[in-house]
Amino acid sequence: MDKNISVFVVDDESHGLESLTEIIQSIPHTKLCGKAKSVKEALDISNNTHIDLLVLDFHLGDGTGLAISEALNLMHKTIIVSADASVRHDVEQMNIPFLLKPISSKELESKIDQISSNTHKEVK
Repeated sequence: MDKNISVFVVDDESHGLESLTEIIQSIPHTKLCGKAKSVKEALDISNNTHIDLLVLDFHLGDGTGLAISEALNLMHKTIIVSADASVRHDVEQMNIPFLLKPISSKELESKIDQISSNTHKEVK
């Protein structure tokens, strides 16, 4: 891959946000372009940020990760993470990759590669 993927992460739990941040920073072809702890904060920060991919916790204090993805029109470039296994089916029915917390760097890297290979053809 010749280009870094700009990844924006959102998790309302400090430990989850730090874990996602560390994983993103450990994946060679990705760069962290921003992070937030709420829907509002994510939408505010993302206004001036180029985002290739979203990694979002499903349950946030002021809404869901899907609300961010929809607002930014990036549903096809989103990975949802959650400790709540009951949301997996609904998320996957929308063709959005889902990872159950705690996640491993290998799992996340695999999902990022999957999405970037599917959308890389669109970006010339």
